[in-house]
Amino acid sequence: MDKEILKLKVTNLIALRTNLTNVVLILSGGLASLFFLPNSLLKYVLIIIGGFYLVTFIFNLRNTIETISKILGDGKD
Repeated sequence: MDKEILKLKVTNLIALRTNLTNVVLILSGGLASLFFLPNSLLKYVLIIIGGFYLVTFIFNLRNTIETISKILGDGKD
């Protein structure tokens, strides 16, 4: 691949990693704060939905980190 394209791809993946990290941290804090609310059906629905999104973003973050490692050449094959 051309070096400029490769550099641009890595830069974009690093920005994606940063954004996903921020989303995971904010979503984790939001889920933790839900546990301090009074018990209600809405609370449990939001915890389930938030947990699903949290797991989804964590897997996406892991895949992004693995992709960056593979591109840079220090990933496990």
